[in-house]
Amino acid sequence: MSSSVIVDTARAMMNILHPMTGDTRAIRTLTVTAAPAVTFLLKANAWLFPAVNGRERPDLLFKTQTNPGRPDGAWEITDAGVAVLVISNLGGIRHNVPVATSFKFDFPSDDIVTMVVATADQEATDPPANCAIQDMSIYEQTEPQFFVDLRRSAIKQFPAVIIAFDSMLPSDGSTVSTLARSAKVGTRSSLYRINYQLNTFSSRGEGDSIRRVEGLSIADEIMRRLTDRRATDDGDCLSNPGGVHILNLFRNSEAQQNFQKYYIYTLLVAATVSFETIDERTFSPWLKAILNVSKPQEIPLPNQGDLPLVVDNEIDMS
Repeated sequence: MSSSVIVDTARAMMNILHPMTGDTRAIRTLTVTAAPAVTFLLKANAWLFPAVNGRERPDLLFKTQTNPGRPDGAWEITDAGVAVLVISNLGGIRHNVPVATSFKFDFPSDDIVTMVVATADQEATDPPANCAIQDMSIYEQTEPQFFVDLRRSAIKQFPAVIIAFDSMLPSDGSTVSTLARSAKVGTRSSLYRINYQLNTFSSRGEGDSIRRVEGLSIADEIMRRLTDRRATDDGDCLSNPGGVHILNLFRNSEAQQNFQKYYIYTLLVAATVSFETIDERTFSPWLKAILNVSKPQEIPLPNQGDLPLVVDNEIDMS
């Protein structure tokens, strides 16, 4: 369960690109147990990740699916244990975690005691050969120490994509949808534009031309899948109002000086999100005003009997 709209938006972009990481995603049934005498409401699309061989793997990101038994799609967790369906955010066989694997949230909750894989319902597959992304990760920034950031981002296979948060600015003037719009929406909400860098790493050993074709082909496919997208297939909001906007695509020549074996292409994208003002101030009674609006009672008309029939004889104009 992430509390950051910046992280959630980046993960939503990864979800849209999941066909490039594998045609099929992994589905697991978890037995989720709450603390004694605690009833916990677990929302759909809550983020969690496994611990494989005793090591936490936040790069293997999963999310809870919608509960068909509730209108809000949430899961009601009790201390008796409840079966919850989860699905990987990306494809790739590395997401095929075995039975009895433990999971945890981004931010651990005292209300949840354990989350363990009970059954493996669907196995993930690796991506096709054409325009394939072997690995994808989110990291703060890939400059200026590219090598250190690449290692810390947990990227293990290439070609790979690293999504990095760049900046967030008020959407005064034109939003990413190119519509002229003020940053204020009503009296309590404001629009902001989140900018990201999607860095594509191509490392084909056949030569420069092969790396160039591979890197640019992946960048083109990312652009086709992200342009004007407002939501993911799983129902996550991505960008509203207006879809994702492609700002720029360029070859990262500065990083190329330190990475002779890689071609790095950076795609700049932007999404629009809204923030609602939280106002917890208290006011003195003399500053408060209450307006009671009541619907007036319908006043029946007096009973006057049947209305007289008026015959309108047209005048003969001949």
